[in-house]
Amino acid sequence: MGQWTATVLVTWFILDRLGVSVSEVRSLEARWWSPDLVGLGGASLLLVACYALSGALWVGMTRELGGGSLGVGAGVGVYLIANLGRYVPGKVWQILGLAYLAGRRGVPSSVATSAAVLGQALSLAGAALVGSFALFSLDGAERRLAPWVLGIVVAGIVLTLSRGFMQRALGLWTRVLKASEVPRVPGVTFGLRWSLAYALNWLGYGLAFVLFVAAFGVSAPAGAVASAFVAAYVLGYLALFAPAGIGVREGFLVAFLTGSLGGGAVAVAALSRLWLTAVEVVAALAFGGRELKRNARTGARA
Repeated sequence: MGQWTATVLVTWFILDRLGVSVSEVRSLEARWWSPDLVGLGGASLLLVACYALSGALWVGMTRELGGGSLGVGAGVGVYLIANLGRYVPGKVWQILGLAYLAGRRGVPSSVATSAAVLGQALSLAGAALVGSFALFSLDGAERRLAPWVLGIVVAGIVLTLSRGFMQRALGLWTRVLKASEVPRVPGVTFGLRWSLAYALNWLGYGLAFVLFVAAFGVSAPAGAVASAFVAAYVLGYLALFAPAGIGVREGFLVAFLTGSLGGGAVAVAALSRLWLTAVEVVAALAFGGRELKRNARTGARA
């Protein structure tokens, strides 16, 4: 209950500071309720591809950390089904679900979860780099802070790419899991290679969101829209009390897009949450439906 209360309060605070009122939402143009279905379909297909790529990246990292020969198709299904755990308060269910489902496929839990944690760190580093550019679209003190934030993000990425840092992080993580063996980070290029891969993944997510906004007939700078989406995602993820960043992400998205979209930023934020969740569930069932049936059959025999 406390988590939901904190989520509501933070979201209300952000929207209140922006001066967003209920009357402004009610006066939105009709186009916000009748998108171009072809454009929306294209954005959704690209988003599904990005979700699948996120799963494939986890599979590749799992293999490189010594997780065996998990198939890409099965691995993507495992990842996307486990990823739905983000919507449950607590922030740990995604990792626990991944450890369980990957373990049923013969992947050691320490390797499966280490790949998830390292992948999340490298993914957030790339997302923070892309998202920091959203600050340049703001006015006042926030814009003056943009170069400093960008510099801090770059410094953090350099630290994240350090093989020694990653190895110590894996050691700490496996001690938490009480695992007998610590996965080894293979080679000095590991962090750079995977961070570039995740950066491309985020560019895809950003482009999918740009296409989503365009489906409502809105003309806005693509770079600003994409970076705003990524920045809001990172800030929502860091709000540990909000399941899947619900509310907090939308509040920051309104803050970043109001300058470009005016009152329409509220519609974009609300509709995008419905869109992202619906597509994520469909993608999880499409790629992970067989995995769910497999586990159900195995459980029934047990």
